[in-house]
Amino acid sequence: MKKFYVALMAMILAGGMSFAFSQEVFTELVSEELGDSWGAEGEHLDNNPVANYNGTYVEATFVLQAEDEDNDIYPSGSLGYYDDYNYVGLDSIVVEYEADQNIAITLMHYDDDTYYEEAFFKVLNKTTGSKTKAKVLPGDLAVDQWSEFTGSLNLAKIKGVSFAAVEYEKSTTIKLYSVKLYGIGIDDGDDDDDDDNNGGGGGNSDLIELINNSGLGDWYDYADNLGSNVNITSQNPLTATLTLGESDADANDWAYLGLGFSIEGGVNFSRLIKIEIAYTANGALDFVVEDSNDNEVIKESLSSGSNTKTINVTSSQAAGIGNKAGFKFTHENEGETVNLTVTSVKLYFSDNNPNTGGGTNPQNPGGSGGADAISKTNVKANKLAVTGISAGKIGLTVPTTGNYSVGIYSIDGKMLTQTKVNLVQGVNSLTLGKNLAKGIAIVRIQGTNAALVKKISIK
Repeated sequence: MKKFYVALMAMILAGGMSFAFSQEVFTELVSEELGDSWGAEGEHLDNNPVANYNGTYVEATFVLQAEDEDNDIYPSGSLGYYDDYNYVGLDSIVVEYEADQNIAITLMHYDDDTYYEEAFFKVLNKTTGSKTKAKVLPGDLAVDQWSEFTGSLNLAKIKGVSFAAVEYEKSTTIKLYSVKLYGIGIDDGDDDDDDDNNGGGGGNSDLIELINNSGLGDWYDYADNLGSNVNITSQNPLTATLTLGESDADANDWAYLGLGFSIEGGVNFSRLIKIEIAYTANGALDFVVEDSNDNEVIKESLSSGSNTKTINVTSSQAAGIGNKAGFKFTHENEGETVNLTVTSVKLYFSDNNPNTGGGTNPQNPGGSGGADAISKTNVKANKLAVTGISAGKIGLTVPTTGNYSVGIYSIDGKMLTQTKVNLVQGVNSLTLGKNLAKGIAIVRIQGTNAALVKKISIK
Protein backbone atom coordinates (compact mmCIF):
# COMPACT_ATOMS: atom_id res chain seq x y z
CA MET A 1 0.00 0.00 0.00
CA LYS A 2 3.02 2.22 -0.67
CA LYS A 3 3.47 5.07 1.80
CA PHE A 4 0.02 4.69 3.34
CA TYR A 5 1.64 3.25 6.44
CA VAL A 6 4.18 6.07 6.64
CA ALA A 7 1.34 8.56 6.82
CA LEU A 8 -0.51 6.42 9.36
CA MET A 9 2.43 6.27 11.73
CA ALA A 10 2.53 10.04 11.86
CA MET A 11 -1.13 10.17 12.89
CA ILE A 12 -1.15 7.61 15.72
CA LEU A 13 -2.21 9.19 18.98
CA ALA A 14 -2.19 7.70 22.45
CA GLY A 15 -5.32 7.37 24.57
CA GLY A 16 -8.88 6.32 23.90
CA MET A 17 -12.35 7.76 23.54
CA SER A 18 -15.77 6.59 24.69
CA PHE A 19 -19.06 7.07 22.88
CA ALA A 20 -22.76 6.80 23.60
CA PHE A 21 -24.42 4.55 21.04
CA SER A 22 -28.13 4.87 20.32
CA GLN A 23 -30.21 2.16 18.68
CA GLU A 24 -30.60 3.06 14.99
CA VAL A 25 -30.81 1.46 11.58
CA PHE A 26 -27.70 -0.62 10.98
CA THR A 27 -26.22 -3.63 9.21
CA GLU A 28 -23.89 -6.03 11.08
CA LEU A 29 -20.94 -7.40 9.09
CA VAL A 30 -19.73 -9.86 11.75
CA SER A 31 -22.46 -12.48 11.88
CA GLU A 32 -23.22 -16.13 11.23
CA GLU A 33 -24.28 -15.21 7.69
CA LEU A 34 -21.30 -13.01 6.84
CA GLY A 35 -18.52 -14.12 9.18
CA ASP A 36 -16.97 -16.42 6.60
CA SER A 37 -17.05 -13.67 3.96
CA TRP A 38 -14.11 -11.81 5.52
CA GLY A 39 -10.68 -12.25 3.97
CA ALA A 40 -7.05 -11.53 4.87
CA GLU A 41 -4.40 -10.38 2.41
CA GLY A 42 -1.17 -8.42 2.21
CA GLU A 43 2.29 -8.17 0.75
CA HIS A 44 5.85 -8.23 2.12
CA LEU A 45 4.79 -10.26 5.14
CA ASP A 46 6.64 -12.84 7.23
CA ASN A 47 3.51 -14.96 7.55
CA ASN A 48 0.56 -16.15 5.48
CA PRO A 49 -2.49 -14.43 7.03
CA VAL A 50 -5.81 -16.26 7.16
CA ALA A 51 -9.16 -14.83 8.28
CA ASN A 52 -10.99 -17.07 10.76
CA TYR A 53 -14.53 -16.66 12.08
CA ASN A 54 -15.27 -18.70 15.22
CA GLY A 55 -18.89 -17.68 15.76
CA THR A 56 -17.91 -14.79 18.05
CA TYR A 57 -15.31 -12.76 16.20
CA VAL A 58 -13.27 -12.57 12.99
CA GLU A 59 -9.52 -12.81 13.54
CA ALA A 60 -6.30 -12.54 11.53
CA THR A 61 -2.61 -12.01 12.32
CA PHE A 62 -0.14 -10.04 10.18
CA VAL A 63 3.65 -9.90 10.55
CA LEU A 64 4.87 -6.97 8.49
CA GLN A 65 8.44 -6.89 7.22
CA ALA A 66 10.69 -3.85 7.36
CA GLU A 67 10.00 -0.83 5.22
CA ASP A 68 12.54 -0.21 2.43
CA GLU A 69 11.98 3.20 0.80
CA ASP A 70 14.98 2.84 -1.53
CA ASN A 71 13.39 -0.22 -3.15
CA ASP A 72 9.81 1.10 -2.82
CA ILE A 73 8.82 -1.69 -0.41
CA TYR A 74 5.99 -0.82 1.96
CA PRO A 75 4.60 -3.94 3.69
CA SER A 76 0.84 -4.14 4.19
CA GLY A 77 -1.78 -6.48 5.62
CA SER A 78 -5.52 -6.11 6.02
CA LEU A 79 -8.58 -7.98 7.23
CA GLY A 80 -11.41 -7.00 4.93
CA TYR A 81 -15.03 -7.46 3.94
CA TYR A 82 -15.40 -6.79 0.22
CA ASP A 83 -18.84 -6.61 -1.39
CA ASP A 84 -21.17 -4.96 -3.88
CA TYR A 85 -23.18 -3.32 -1.12
CA ASN A 86 -24.48 0.22 -1.46
CA TYR A 87 -22.86 2.44 1.20
CA VAL A 88 -24.90 5.51 0.28
CA GLY A 89 -26.59 6.68 3.48
CA LEU A 90 -23.76 5.52 5.75
CA ASP A 91 -23.86 7.65 8.91
CA SER A 92 -21.13 5.96 10.94
CA ILE A 93 -19.27 2.71 11.57
CA VAL A 94 -19.21 1.33 15.10
CA VAL A 95 -16.50 -1.24 15.71
CA GLU A 96 -15.97 -3.54 18.68
CA TYR A 97 -12.45 -4.92 18.44
CA GLU A 98 -9.20 -6.07 20.00
CA ALA A 99 -5.75 -5.31 18.59
CA ASP A 100 -2.31 -5.71 20.13
CA GLN A 101 -0.93 -2.93 17.90
CA ASN A 102 -2.39 0.22 16.39
CA ILE A 103 -4.49 -0.51 13.32
CA ALA A 104 -6.41 1.51 10.73
CA ILE A 105 -9.94 1.24 9.43
CA THR A 106 -10.13 1.88 5.69
CA LEU A 107 -12.93 2.16 3.15
CA MET A 108 -12.35 0.40 -0.16
CA HIS A 109 -12.90 2.92 -2.95
CA TYR A 110 -13.53 1.38 -6.38
CA ASP A 111 -13.01 3.85 -9.20
CA ASP A 112 -12.52 3.13 -12.91
CA ASP A 113 -11.86 -0.57 -12.26
CA THR A 114 -9.14 0.23 -9.69
CA TYR A 115 -9.22 -0.36 -5.94
CA TYR A 116 -7.79 2.36 -3.71
CA GLU A 117 -7.79 0.69 -0.31
CA GLU A 118 -5.53 3.28 1.24
CA ALA A 119 -7.43 6.35 0.05
CA PHE A 120 -9.59 6.84 3.17
CA PHE A 121 -8.50 5.74 6.63
CA LYS A 122 -8.58 6.42 10.36
CA VAL A 123 -6.21 5.05 13.01
CA LEU A 124 -7.70 2.91 15.79
CA ASN A 125 -5.60 2.61 18.93
CA LYS A 126 -4.38 -0.72 20.21
CA THR A 127 -6.31 -2.22 23.11
CA THR A 128 -5.06 -3.34 26.49
CA GLY A 129 -6.20 -6.94 26.72
CA SER A 130 -9.92 -6.34 26.36
CA LYS A 131 -12.21 -5.37 23.53
CA THR A 132 -12.89 -1.72 22.83
CA LYS A 133 -15.65 0.12 21.01
CA ALA A 134 -14.92 2.90 18.52
CA LYS A 135 -17.16 5.08 16.39
CA VAL A 136 -15.97 6.33 12.99
CA LEU A 137 -17.77 8.95 10.91
CA PRO A 138 -17.21 9.19 7.14
CA GLY A 139 -15.94 12.74 7.73
CA ASP A 140 -13.29 11.41 10.13
CA LEU A 141 -11.52 9.48 7.39
CA ALA A 142 -8.31 11.05 6.16
CA VAL A 143 -7.06 10.92 2.59
CA ASP A 144 -3.58 9.44 2.36
CA GLN A 145 -1.17 11.96 0.87
CA TRP A 146 0.77 9.14 -0.84
CA SER A 147 -2.21 7.51 -2.47
CA GLU A 148 -2.58 7.53 -6.25
CA PHE A 149 -6.24 8.36 -5.69
CA THR A 150 -6.88 12.08 -6.06
CA GLY A 151 -10.66 12.34 -5.68
CA SER A 152 -12.94 12.85 -2.70
CA LEU A 153 -14.95 10.30 -0.73
CA ASN A 154 -17.91 9.00 -2.75
CA LEU A 155 -19.98 6.49 -0.77
CA ALA A 156 -21.57 5.23 -3.99
CA LYS A 157 -18.15 3.87 -4.99
CA ILE A 158 -17.26 2.16 -1.70
CA LYS A 159 -17.06 -1.61 -2.07
CA GLY A 160 -16.06 -2.75 1.39
CA VAL A 161 -14.37 -2.01 4.68
CA SER A 162 -11.02 -3.31 5.96
CA PHE A 163 -8.79 -3.14 9.02
CA ALA A 164 -5.08 -2.80 8.34
CA ALA A 165 -1.96 -3.59 10.34
CA VAL A 166 0.30 -0.52 10.33
CA GLU A 167 3.28 -1.43 12.52
CA TYR A 168 6.41 -2.49 10.57
CA GLU A 169 8.48 -5.42 11.87
CA LYS A 170 5.80 -6.36 14.39
CA SER A 171 3.11 -8.99 14.72
CA THR A 172 -0.42 -7.55 14.77
CA THR A 173 -3.47 -9.64 15.69
CA ILE A 174 -6.86 -8.12 14.90
CA LYS A 175 -10.11 -9.45 16.39
CA LEU A 176 -13.40 -7.98 15.21
CA TYR A 177 -16.40 -8.75 17.43
CA SER A 178 -18.78 -6.36 15.70
CA VAL A 179 -18.73 -4.01 12.70
CA LYS A 180 -22.00 -2.13 12.41
CA LEU A 181 -22.79 0.13 9.46
CA TYR A 182 -25.25 2.70 10.83
CA GLY A 183 -27.67 4.29 8.40
CA ILE A 184 -27.76 1.18 6.19
CA GLY A 185 -30.49 -1.43 6.61
CA ILE A 186 -34.21 -1.35 7.38
CA ASP A 187 -34.23 -2.11 11.10
CA ASP A 188 -36.56 0.45 12.68
CA GLY A 189 -34.68 0.22 15.97
CA ASP A 190 -37.39 -1.14 18.27
CA ASP A 191 -38.26 -4.54 19.67
CA ASP A 192 -41.92 -4.81 18.72
CA ASP A 193 -41.37 -7.30 15.88
CA ASP A 194 -42.57 -4.61 13.48
CA ASP A 195 -39.68 -3.70 11.21
CA ASP A 196 -41.68 -2.53 8.22
CA ASN A 197 -41.01 1.17 8.92
CA ASN A 198 -44.65 2.05 8.42
CA GLY A 199 -45.55 2.59 12.08
CA GLY A 200 -48.26 -0.04 12.01
CA GLY A 201 -49.19 -3.44 10.75
CA GLY A 202 -49.57 -4.96 14.17
CA GLY A 203 -46.13 -6.51 14.02
CA ASN A 204 -47.36 -9.49 11.98
CA SER A 205 -45.58 -8.71 8.73
CA ASP A 206 -42.06 -7.97 7.59
CA LEU A 207 -41.50 -5.85 4.54
CA ILE A 208 -38.95 -5.38 1.78
CA GLU A 209 -39.21 -2.21 -0.30
CA LEU A 210 -37.89 -2.41 -3.86
CA ILE A 211 -37.93 1.36 -4.45
CA ASN A 212 -35.44 3.44 -2.46
CA ASN A 213 -34.20 0.19 -0.99
CA SER A 214 -30.95 1.40 0.72
CA GLY A 215 -28.60 -0.96 -1.04
CA LEU A 216 -30.64 -3.96 -2.20
CA GLY A 217 -29.92 -3.10 -5.83
CA ASP A 218 -31.07 -1.12 -8.86
CA TRP A 219 -33.79 -1.69 -11.41
CA TYR A 220 -32.43 -2.61 -14.83
CA ASP A 221 -33.78 -2.67 -18.39
CA TYR A 222 -33.70 -5.11 -21.29
CA ALA A 223 -35.28 -5.24 -24.76
CA ASP A 224 -35.11 -6.93 -28.18
CA ASN A 225 -33.48 -5.45 -31.31
CA LEU A 226 -36.80 -4.90 -33.11
CA GLY A 227 -37.14 -1.29 -32.05
CA SER A 228 -38.04 -1.95 -28.42
CA ASN A 229 -36.46 0.26 -25.80
CA VAL A 230 -36.63 0.87 -22.05
CA ASN A 231 -35.21 4.15 -20.81
CA ILE A 232 -34.77 4.53 -17.03
CA THR A 233 -34.44 8.16 -15.95
CA SER A 234 -34.71 7.74 -12.17
CA GLN A 235 -34.43 4.97 -9.56
CA ASN A 236 -36.38 6.83 -6.84
CA PRO A 237 -39.09 7.22 -7.81
CA LEU A 238 -38.60 4.58 -10.49
CA THR A 239 -39.29 6.45 -13.72
CA ALA A 240 -39.03 4.92 -17.20
CA THR A 241 -40.46 4.86 -20.70
CA LEU A 242 -41.20 1.44 -22.21
CA THR A 243 -41.47 1.37 -26.01
CA LEU A 244 -42.34 -1.96 -27.62
CA GLY A 245 -41.26 -2.58 -31.23
CA GLU A 246 -42.98 -4.64 -33.93
CA SER A 247 -42.66 -8.44 -34.06
CA ASP A 248 -41.61 -10.22 -37.26
CA ALA A 249 -43.85 -13.30 -37.32
CA ASP A 250 -42.42 -14.61 -40.59
CA ALA A 251 -38.96 -14.71 -39.03
CA ASN A 252 -40.37 -15.98 -35.73
CA ASP A 253 -38.80 -12.94 -34.06
CA TRP A 254 -40.95 -11.49 -31.31
CA ALA A 255 -40.77 -8.08 -29.68
CA TYR A 256 -40.21 -7.97 -25.92
CA LEU A 257 -39.03 -5.62 -23.18
CA GLY A 258 -38.81 -5.43 -19.42
CA LEU A 259 -38.04 -3.19 -16.48
CA GLY A 260 -36.64 -5.66 -13.97
CA PHE A 261 -35.33 -6.19 -10.46
CA SER A 262 -33.83 -9.38 -9.02
CA ILE A 263 -33.18 -10.82 -5.56
CA GLU A 264 -30.88 -13.82 -5.81
CA GLY A 265 -30.61 -15.64 -2.48
CA GLY A 266 -31.01 -14.58 1.13
CA VAL A 267 -34.82 -14.25 1.16
CA ASN A 268 -37.34 -16.97 1.97
CA PHE A 269 -40.14 -16.22 -0.49
CA SER A 270 -42.29 -19.09 0.79
CA ARG A 271 -43.57 -16.54 3.34
CA LEU A 272 -44.52 -13.87 0.80
CA ILE A 273 -48.18 -12.98 1.30
CA LYS A 274 -48.77 -9.67 -0.48
CA ILE A 275 -47.26 -7.25 -2.99
CA GLU A 276 -48.34 -3.62 -3.02
CA ILE A 277 -47.44 -1.33 -5.94
CA ALA A 278 -48.01 2.45 -6.07
CA TYR A 279 -47.59 3.78 -9.59
CA THR A 280 -48.72 6.14 -12.37
CA ALA A 281 -48.85 5.02 -16.03
CA ASN A 282 -50.40 6.36 -19.23
CA GLY A 283 -51.06 2.87 -20.55
CA ALA A 284 -51.77 -0.68 -19.45
CA LEU A 285 -48.90 -2.83 -18.17
CA ASP A 286 -48.24 -6.19 -16.57
CA PHE A 287 -46.35 -6.85 -13.33
CA VAL A 288 -44.64 -10.25 -13.31
CA VAL A 289 -42.87 -12.30 -10.63
CA GLU A 290 -40.54 -15.02 -11.89
CA ASP A 291 -38.72 -17.90 -10.22
CA SER A 292 -34.99 -18.66 -10.52
CA ASN A 293 -35.58 -20.29 -13.94
CA ASP A 294 -37.37 -17.18 -15.30
CA ASN A 295 -40.74 -18.97 -15.20
CA GLU A 296 -43.75 -16.74 -14.54
CA VAL A 297 -45.23 -17.47 -11.13
CA ILE A 298 -47.40 -14.36 -10.81
CA LYS A 299 -48.70 -12.08 -13.56
CA GLU A 300 -51.08 -9.21 -12.81
CA SER A 301 -52.47 -6.51 -15.06
CA LEU A 302 -51.94 -2.86 -14.11
CA SER A 303 -54.42 -0.36 -15.52
CA SER A 304 -53.50 3.15 -16.65
CA GLY A 305 -53.73 6.09 -14.28
CA SER A 306 -52.50 6.69 -10.73
CA ASN A 307 -53.20 3.58 -8.68
CA THR A 308 -52.17 1.37 -5.81
CA LYS A 309 -52.33 -2.28 -6.85
CA THR A 310 -52.53 -4.97 -4.18
CA ILE A 311 -51.59 -8.53 -5.19
CA ASN A 312 -52.46 -11.24 -2.69
CA VAL A 313 -50.00 -14.11 -3.04
CA THR A 314 -51.24 -17.66 -2.49
CA SER A 315 -49.16 -20.17 -0.55
CA SER A 316 -48.62 -22.26 -3.70
CA GLN A 317 -47.38 -19.21 -5.61
CA ALA A 318 -45.02 -18.26 -2.77
CA ALA A 319 -43.64 -21.79 -2.59
CA GLY A 320 -43.09 -21.77 -6.36
CA ILE A 321 -40.82 -18.73 -6.23
CA GLY A 322 -38.15 -20.39 -4.07
CA ASN A 323 -35.29 -18.26 -2.74
CA LYS A 324 -34.56 -16.35 -5.94
CA ALA A 325 -37.05 -14.00 -7.56
CA GLY A 326 -37.29 -11.63 -10.47
CA PHE A 327 -39.77 -8.75 -10.65
CA LYS A 328 -40.58 -6.86 -13.82
CA PHE A 329 -42.89 -4.35 -15.44
CA THR A 330 -43.66 -5.10 -19.08
CA HIS A 331 -46.34 -4.58 -21.72
CA GLU A 332 -47.45 -6.23 -24.96
CA ASN A 333 -48.75 -3.21 -26.86
CA GLU A 334 -46.63 -3.27 -30.03
CA GLY A 335 -45.71 0.11 -31.43
CA GLU A 336 -46.74 1.90 -28.22
CA THR A 337 -44.85 3.73 -25.48
CA VAL A 338 -45.90 3.60 -21.84
CA ASN A 339 -44.60 6.21 -19.43
CA LEU A 340 -44.29 4.72 -15.95
CA THR A 341 -43.52 6.17 -12.51
CA VAL A 342 -43.40 3.80 -9.52
CA THR A 343 -43.14 5.25 -6.03
CA SER A 344 -43.31 1.99 -4.08
CA VAL A 345 -43.13 -1.80 -4.50
CA LYS A 346 -43.62 -3.43 -1.10
CA LEU A 347 -43.19 -7.16 -0.44
CA TYR A 348 -45.01 -8.30 2.72
CA PHE A 349 -44.01 -11.49 4.55
CA SER A 350 -45.98 -13.58 7.04
CA ASP A 351 -44.61 -14.35 10.52
CA ASN A 352 -46.77 -17.43 11.14
CA ASN A 353 -45.88 -19.79 8.31
CA PRO A 354 -45.50 -23.27 9.91
CA ASN A 355 -42.75 -24.11 7.42
CA THR A 356 -40.49 -21.29 8.59
CA GLY A 357 -40.00 -22.07 12.26
CA GLY A 358 -42.25 -19.24 13.42
CA GLY A 359 -39.62 -16.55 12.90
CA THR A 360 -40.39 -13.04 11.71
CA ASN A 361 -37.41 -12.72 9.43
CA PRO A 362 -37.87 -13.76 5.77
CA GLN A 363 -34.09 -13.96 5.51
CA ASN A 364 -33.74 -16.17 8.60
CA PRO A 365 -36.61 -18.68 8.69
CA GLY A 366 -35.90 -19.98 12.17
CA GLY A 367 -35.16 -16.62 13.73
CA SER A 368 -37.01 -14.77 16.43
CA GLY A 369 -37.51 -11.50 14.57
CA GLY A 370 -37.21 -8.26 16.45
CA ALA A 371 -34.74 -5.51 15.81
CA ASP A 372 -32.63 -7.36 13.22
CA ALA A 373 -35.60 -8.44 11.13
CA ILE A 374 -34.24 -8.00 7.60
CA SER A 375 -30.56 -7.66 6.85
CA LYS A 376 -30.10 -6.48 3.28
CA THR A 377 -26.42 -7.28 3.50
CA ASN A 378 -27.40 -10.95 3.47
CA VAL A 379 -29.09 -10.43 0.14
CA LYS A 380 -26.12 -8.63 -1.35
CA ALA A 381 -23.64 -11.14 0.00
CA ASN A 382 -25.50 -13.85 -1.90
CA LYS A 383 -26.03 -11.80 -5.04
CA LEU A 384 -24.40 -12.37 -8.41
CA ALA A 385 -23.71 -8.94 -9.86
CA VAL A 386 -21.66 -6.93 -12.35
CA THR A 387 -19.91 -4.09 -10.50
CA GLY A 388 -18.32 -2.42 -13.52
CA ILE A 389 -16.90 -2.97 -16.98
CA SER A 390 -14.35 -1.22 -19.16
CA ALA A 391 -12.74 -2.04 -22.47
CA GLY A 392 -10.54 -4.82 -21.08
CA LYS A 393 -11.80 -5.69 -17.59
CA ILE A 394 -15.03 -6.59 -15.82
CA GLY A 395 -15.79 -6.41 -12.09
CA LEU A 396 -17.96 -9.23 -10.74
CA THR A 397 -19.43 -10.11 -7.36
CA VAL A 398 -20.19 -13.82 -6.88
CA PRO A 399 -21.98 -15.49 -3.94
CA THR A 400 -19.62 -18.47 -3.57
CA THR A 401 -16.15 -19.49 -4.68
CA GLY A 402 -16.25 -21.76 -7.73
CA ASN A 403 -16.19 -22.08 -11.52
CA TYR A 404 -18.14 -19.55 -13.58
CA SER A 405 -18.76 -19.01 -17.27
CA VAL A 406 -18.68 -15.34 -18.27
CA GLY A 407 -19.87 -14.33 -21.72
CA ILE A 408 -20.35 -10.91 -23.28
CA TYR A 409 -22.63 -10.45 -26.28
CA SER A 410 -23.50 -7.57 -28.56
CA ILE A 411 -27.00 -6.17 -28.39
CA ASP A 412 -27.93 -8.22 -31.49
CA GLY A 413 -26.82 -11.47 -29.85
CA LYS A 414 -23.32 -11.95 -31.31
CA MET A 415 -20.72 -13.36 -28.88
CA LEU A 416 -17.92 -10.87 -28.25
CA THR A 417 -15.93 -12.90 -25.73
CA GLN A 418 -16.42 -15.85 -23.40
CA THR A 419 -14.28 -17.42 -20.71
CA LYS A 420 -14.51 -20.00 -17.93
CA VAL A 421 -12.79 -18.99 -14.73
CA ASN A 422 -12.56 -19.79 -11.02
CA LEU A 423 -13.80 -16.82 -8.97
CA VAL A 424 -13.64 -16.23 -5.22
CA GLN A 425 -16.61 -15.22 -3.09
CA GLY A 426 -17.05 -11.45 -3.15
CA VAL A 427 -15.68 -8.92 -5.61
CA ASN A 428 -13.47 -10.09 -8.50
CA SER A 429 -11.72 -8.22 -11.30
CA LEU A 430 -11.48 -10.30 -14.47
CA THR A 431 -9.33 -9.49 -17.50
CA LEU A 432 -11.38 -10.16 -20.61
CA GLY A 433 -8.49 -10.98 -22.94
CA LYS A 434 -9.60 -8.51 -25.59
CA ASN A 435 -10.62 -4.88 -25.71
CA LEU A 436 -14.30 -4.26 -26.31
CA ALA A 437 -15.74 -1.26 -28.08
CA LYS A 438 -17.69 1.21 -25.99
CA GLY A 439 -21.44 0.80 -26.11
CA ILE A 440 -24.27 -1.43 -24.93
CA ALA A 441 -23.71 -5.16 -24.45
CA ILE A 442 -25.22 -8.16 -22.64
CA VAL A 443 -23.30 -9.98 -19.89
CA ARG A 444 -24.22 -13.61 -19.16
CA ILE A 445 -22.75 -15.26 -16.04
CA GLN A 446 -23.42 -18.88 -15.14
CA GLY A 447 -22.29 -20.64 -11.96
CA THR A 448 -23.26 -23.84 -10.16
CA ASN A 449 -26.23 -22.30 -8.34
CA ALA A 450 -26.35 -18.80 -9.75
CA ALA A 451 -26.98 -17.16 -13.12
CA LEU A 452 -27.30 -13.60 -14.33
CA VAL A 453 -28.09 -11.93 -17.64
CA LYS A 454 -27.66 -8.16 -17.59
CA LYS A 455 -27.61 -5.32 -20.08
CA ILE A 456 -24.59 -3.07 -19.44
CA SER A 457 -22.73 -0.10 -20.84
CA ILE A 458 -19.06 -0.63 -21.74
CA LYS A 459 -17.10 2.50 -20.88
